[in-house]
Amino acid sequence: MNEIGVDEAQETKRTEEPKPAEGTQDENAEQPRLNQRRDAVESLRKRFLEAGEQFYYRTAPGEPTKIAFTDHGKRLVTEHDDPSVIQGMVLRAKAKGWTTVRVNGTAQFKTEAWVQATIAGLDVEGYTPRGIDLAQREDRREQRPVRRPASKEHGERVASNQEA
Repeated sequence: MNEIGVDEAQETKRTEEPKPAEGTQDENAEQPRLNQRRDAVESLRKRFLEAGEQFYYRTAPGEPTKIAFTDHGKRLVTEHDDPSVIQGMVLRAKAKGWTTVRVNGTAQFKTEAWVQATIAGLDVEGYTPRGIDLAQREDRREQRPVRRPASKEHGERVASNQEA
């Protein structure tokens, strides 16, 4: 059984540490879209059907339903090594506000979960990445679109072009 669970020890430690003062982070820093809880919830809804604690693959009418993963509160569990399921589990972890997760399961699952979770900004326990894992993460990070706020200047330029 493959699982991603909240790492309670790390979460407790993180909440006890003093937080940096407001405004110390670069307000213009680009953040990946999935680092936002609301966006994670929205993306999860588009990918899977939620029925209670179970998340199902979206299927065509007439096709049998199949459970992708199950939310057991502090653990997300699946029988699959499917990257799309792992992505759904990472989205669910983000939606739940987890910042540190522990991965367990097959080597393939743990590798993919580590890559996807770290791209999404989660700290991962239970897996030590190899050189190839680091390279895959960076390669995927470069291919991933980053949501940027529309600049005021760009909006003005578009408006002036439309007037011409």
